[in-house]
Amino acid sequence: MTFIVQQGYASFSEVIEQDYHLIHRTFTYENVNEREFEEQFNDNPLTNSVTLDECEIHSEILQSLHRVFPELLQLTLSDVNLQDNHLTPLHPNNDPNKQNFSGLKSLDISCNPSLSSEGIACLAGRSFVSLDLSYNTGLDDQVFDSLLSTLHSIETLNLKGTSLTLQRIEAFKNTNPHITVLS
Repeated sequence: MTFIVQQGYASFSEVIEQDYHLIHRTFTYENVNEREFEEQFNDNPLTNSVTLDECEIHSEILQSLHRVFPELLQLTLSDVNLQDNHLTPLHPNNDPNKQNFSGLKSLDISCNPSLSSEGIACLAGRSFVSLDLSYNTGLDDQVFDSLLSTLHSIETLNLKGTSLTLQRIEAFKNTNPHITVLS
């Protein structure tokens, strides 16, 4: 199942295979907040993908998502005015055993210019297969170097529109030919 919020509206889509036909059910409501997460989607272990795109999010968003969707595999927080404090639950100091989003394999935090290098650094030590950091000017060479040492399982990395120098991106591509790098 996929939970999607676009332009301030939240919709929950469920795809069910029944007699070889796909049936789509969508529920839409306004104002994304923790109470609505809890009421609408609690105890739903089938949800493994959440997309929040072009909408306002509250400061406790990651705690809410982790509580409501514990088996999350894919998370998109694109163009949501993401702030550093939104990512603090992922910081190693706040989650030393990496229990929050332990199964998360794909993270898209593209188009969040308010995110600084400190916020992006919270991702260090996570085991992402796909990571989209595009159009985040807070990603500079120094932060990228700190992330590199911990991105052991990464297969796809989107670095378009970041503050990384072209030389740094090319050097990374040359030393990691097994990783698909979009730049």
